[in-house]
Amino acid sequence: MLVNGDPQNSANWPLGAVLRGFGFGGVRLVSRRGIEPEVAQMQAEGMFVLAVVNEQSKGYLVPGADLYQIGNEPDIGGTADAMTPQDFAAYLQLYRNTYADLPMIPGGLASGDANYLKEVRLSGGLNGFSGVALHYPSSSIVLDTYKRYAPGLPIYVTEWNVSADRVIAYKAMLHAAGVALSAWFSWGYEQWALSPQQARALTA
Repeated sequence: MLVNGDPQNSANWPLGAVLRGFGFGGVRLVSRRGIEPEVAQMQAEGMFVLAVVNEQSKGYLVPGADLYQIGNEPDIGGTADAMTPQDFAAYLQLYRNTYADLPMIPGGLASGDANYLKEVRLSGGLNGFSGVALHYPSSSIVLDTYKRYAPGLPIYVTEWNVSADRVIAYKAMLHAAGVALSAWFSWGYEQWALSPQQARALTA
């Protein structure tokens, strides 16, 4: 289990020792210049680092991350990251071909419309990727549909949050669906700040 954090916002950036104390295994963060020391510190403390390459990144891949998520909610209109499936496929392959030695997953798809992923695959966008990232899948049926359109690739749920009374059931759904990795959104951002009770339920 990972948690989303922002090294440039102290309220939303936990120390590795704090994460370990709650049972988290690492962090997900936006790849951008200036966070290299925080990434290095997390890794020195044995934490997994998932770096998201999105519009804020300006093409920068922070060195040393364990995994890179290329794109963020490209299937949701109205943001600088939005694009057609065909454009997203080309975007993915640009990164895949430029950084051939780095582990990458595309994502995080958030619309719930798996046809977007199907079109990305048909356009060759998933070639060379090691998984697919989703945000807030509502059920195991949704997860199964995405799996069908990305055969052989594990699913990573890189953003999710639910009310405190649903944490255990939602986590069980992700586990039953065989999700490879999940990341809570977020450590301390506004209304999504984790309570100690939620943190312990997430990692129990």
